[in-house]
Amino acid sequence: MTTKRENLLKIAVLSEYIFTNRESFKTMQGSGFFGASLSLIESLASLGVEMEFITFRRERLLSLLRLAFRAVGRGDNPRLWSIGEFLAKRAGAHFRKALKSSNVSRDFLLCCDHSSLIAYVDVKIPLVIVRDAAIATVYEHYELRISEYQKFKSLENERLAYENATLIFLTSRWAVAAAQRQYPHLGQKFRVLFRGPSFSFTPTEEDVNQWIISRSQSCLEILFVAGDWDRKGGDLVIETCELLRRSGQNLRLRILGSASAGRKYPEWVEIVGYISKDSAEGEAKLSELYRKSHFVFVPSRAEIFGLFTPEANIHGVPAISTNVGGVSDAIQSGQNGFILDARSKAYNYAQVILSAFQNQEEYQKLCRSSFQYYLRHFNWKRLGQKLIDEVQFTDQGDRLA
Repeated sequence: MTTKRENLLKIAVLSEYIFTNRESFKTMQGSGFFGASLSLIESLASLGVEMEFITFRRERLLSLLRLAFRAVGRGDNPRLWSIGEFLAKRAGAHFRKALKSSNVSRDFLLCCDHSSLIAYVDVKIPLVIVRDAAIATVYEHYELRISEYQKFKSLENERLAYENATLIFLTSRWAVAAAQRQYPHLGQKFRVLFRGPSFSFTPTEEDVNQWIISRSQSCLEILFVAGDWDRKGGDLVIETCELLRRSGQNLRLRILGSASAGRKYPEWVEIVGYISKDSAEGEAKLSELYRKSHFVFVPSRAEIFGLFTPEANIHGVPAISTNVGGVSDAIQSGQNGFILDARSKAYNYAQVILSAFQNQEEYQKLCRSSFQYYLRHFNWKRLGQKLIDEVQFTDQGDRLA
């Protein structure tokens, strides 16, 4: 539905980031969350939502936490985590005070940050949370090694935040199902909201068609987005590309991000390294890498969603990955890429890639379909409108705004 100018939503955004100043997040951990949050907020603004920003800046308090790490060590030490709880309570008190000190009416509160930031925000304004997945899902899926005490405290903060929330948006049906198992008494609060790409532009169909037809029809160019070499399936990417080359296919592999340390790569592999989108120059360079690639190939062993898919699709590039986690929501085989079983081997991927590439007419059709998939499912303006629609009407039809 379209938001009418005379019926504008008014919201307060609770965050540790200063959304009016991009420079504020560059040195902060979790800046990937900032990118998604900023894109969502910009889409809401474009839809006429009025926003105020309430920020909890915690650098000085975090310095205490770092001192605690050095003083009392890591892991199960309750003294360390009591400081983390102190930060959460300080954040809650800060937000409550800021909200009560203003006479401005707000339709709802929005938070895209970690749960500890809002665990103690207990106010009578609807609270909407946007996250990748519940913390327990992240711990289990990524097999993170953390202490039982740390796990207990983080889950407790999340439970408090979720119980205070009106709606909780996660990035896939898989993530929602996992959260509903974790919090069965909160099951009706969860909704699916995909993530869009972290690019500041939306190309036209003419742009994308030009990129598609400009790609080489003889040299297969593959882009591997390697945030975590092992988890993203780096060895399987190399093995697949070697099989393709042995079959006679001319090929170039570009590795974006972290390559495997100490490994020697053949001349057909280009290590690009990390490229930041913080500058227009960096964004343009990264976009060029995507748009001249035939496929983005990331056979992940574990993946909550897979941002590489919308970032590929916005450039008319199909994504190829594994049926793990939330990837099955992000990729629909034959529409915006291909998704293979988690047990698939290099020759399975090589067969799919070669078959798609050698039929150029079908390949270009798949590329155009990938861009259309982005427009329907990963476009930030559509995602913003979906959030508005879900917030305005609950499952029972009760209007919140």
